[in-house]
Amino acid sequence: MSEPAPTAPPLAALQAFAEAEGNALAWLDARGQVRWCNAAFDAVVPAAKARAIEQARAGARTLELAAQDTSSQPQRWHGHAVHLAGGELALVLRGVRDSAERLAAENARLRELLDMAQEFGRLGVWERDPYTLEGRWDRHVFRFFGIDAADGTTPHYAEAAARIDPADRLDETFRASLTKPGAYASRYRVRHPDGCVRMIHSQWRVVADARGEPERVIGVMVDDTETHELARDAAAAHAQLEMALSLAEIGTFHYDVASGLLHYDRRAQEVLGRSFDEQGLVQETVREWVHPDDLPQMQTAFDETLATGRPTDTQTRYRHADGSWRVVMIRRVLQRDANGKPLALLGVILDVTEQRETLQRLREARERIALAMGSVGMGTWEHDITTGHADWDAQMFALRGMAPQPRALDAAARLALVHPDDRERVEAALLPRMQDATPLAYDFRVVWSDGSVHWLASRSTPILDDAGCVVRRIGVNWDITEVKTFEQAQRERELALRESQAKSQFMARMSHELRTPLNAILGFSQLLLAANDAGDRATQREQLEKVQGAGLQLLSLVDGVLELSGLPAGESPRVPPVAPPLDEPASKVAPVAGAARPRVLYIEDNAVNMMILRELMAQRERFEFHGAQDGSSGVAMARTLQPALVLIDMQLPDFDGIEVLRRLRADPATAHLTCVALSANAMPDDVRHAQQAGFAEYLTKPIDVAEFNKALDRLVPAGG
Repeated sequence: MSEPAPTAPPLAALQAFAEAEGNALAWLDARGQVRWCNAAFDAVVPAAKARAIEQARAGARTLELAAQDTSSQPQRWHGHAVHLAGGELALVLRGVRDSAERLAAENARLRELLDMAQEFGRLGVWERDPYTLEGRWDRHVFRFFGIDAADGTTPHYAEAAARIDPADRLDETFRASLTKPGAYASRYRVRHPDGCVRMIHSQWRVVADARGEPERVIGVMVDDTETHELARDAAAAHAQLEMALSLAEIGTFHYDVASGLLHYDRRAQEVLGRSFDEQGLVQETVREWVHPDDLPQMQTAFDETLATGRPTDTQTRYRHADGSWRVVMIRRVLQRDANGKPLALLGVILDVTEQRETLQRLREARERIALAMGSVGMGTWEHDITTGHADWDAQMFALRGMAPQPRALDAAARLALVHPDDRERVEAALLPRMQDATPLAYDFRVVWSDGSVHWLASRSTPILDDAGCVVRRIGVNWDITEVKTFEQAQRERELALRESQAKSQFMARMSHELRTPLNAILGFSQLLLAANDAGDRATQREQLEKVQGAGLQLLSLVDGVLELSGLPAGESPRVPPVAPPLDEPASKVAPVAGAARPRVLYIEDNAVNMMILRELMAQRERFEFHGAQDGSSGVAMARTLQPALVLIDMQLPDFDGIEVLRRLRADPATAHLTCVALSANAMPDDVRHAQQAGFAEYLTKPIDVAEFNKALDRLVPAGG
């Protein structure tokens, strides 16, 4: 057979081929030559092809052919011929098998396709007798009811109905349908033995016989469990989203690209303070509510999302219906169709006016705090207990003589700046206690790169979580170098003051101790000179012995002072021991002779001083002299004697002269008495203290006889 020409068949041939059900095709010209054929036609045995052409050219339209193939197996073909214009022919041949085999194969193929469709669509097929309720299930229905299909026996209706939730009332619906032919449907829940529940949607038809009576029931059921769960989850998600949007006061909107209209939900309308109908708004209307300064930014974001599909965020000021400007945060995303064509812009809208105002107030407060803390040189820091991350402000670096850095110094670097003498104390005070829920306070020194030393104070407090655990610690540092310098200077001043006071006390004590023997020396010397050889030898000898004793006492004091000159600096001096005074009666009351004379009471514990004053007063015949050896007896004698003058030593064995004066003034019987201090305490502070206490005068030892007599006459005038 010649090779077919490559010429394409005419339109009529193609139409015939398209309508044919066979699979071996050929186009012949008027001479019976094959101009075109497909591969199936080439595969037909030559004898069959030759007879087909012969019969077609003879005018046959239906062709029945038989021949043996190369393996001597019989083959049969069924075909038809289409007679075209100009004598051309179109042949269509199809091989024919045994009809039973062909039908079985076709049925198997259809069952396979049906089962696949049922598996994919979760579809089961069933039927039942409307009178006996016996039935037949396919394998999918068994699975829907959770029943093993191994034996292939379909359960009775009652057994199947027992697994259906009674609340769904399927039994009532199904039994009612059995009385009348027609189509029915129901949704119900099937509970498996393991407790799981499947959602079933069943449709069935009650088929009638020739008399119109129910003959059988056929039906299908779909397992809608996944669809139901998806719908339920979608409803729950929608409810949660709605709740979240409601709680957060977030509105939603969408812009329809085709119509150019904007649609806002109820919350978005509340945010904007506007009320719209469901038809939507044109963009020009919405732009009228936007602050003019924010329009370019908003339009740029809108165009960017529409052109690129990238989400955009803006904060835009909208004029509220009440006239106020509200700051609104908007996020918009692009929705496309299956072909990628933009459908709409979807977005959310949130009023952030209060948040923005709060942030602005916080920012201003932080700036004020930073300004205040910076003006006093105070730095702030924060430490995260969990991550170990720390933050420093610029002042923290400045306090260590450093330029600001992006990150806080680590623990090792911080400790390296601490003065070596303070490092152990800082480690013990800070590191182990960072997680304690108590404030921390300590001072330490840092050494700058130029070698200068600066004192810093550190104070911090913990931040707790809801469980009471420390999660962060915040604190401050500030420079206390001037304070520490002042404190050091204050301590040095206090030390110098204590040393000065100790020195003053020592000098006052030494003055007192030196003046006491000097009082004896000078006093007796003045008495001897005043006697002018008129006194008896025994009295003069006694007085000279007193002078000699006082001289020895002075020598002892001088030796003690020489020993004190060798004391180390800062050691408190001790007054050298004083030789005991010569024995002398502590008190004598001169006999009263003749007219009453003004009485002078001398309260003194030193016998020598008492003797000197008694001898001195003996030369003043107009006075009556009395002596007391301590404060208690002196106060008692003053009450009894009512003297014109009371001379009081400031250092007495029981209490001092100030207390003697206080007791005399406190007693109405002695409050009026003239009291004069007569003491070896000659320091200015001692004199001032006594005068402030109320003494009329302050006379010092050693006694200047002339001055003493003048004071005596001044205080107790003659004839007074």
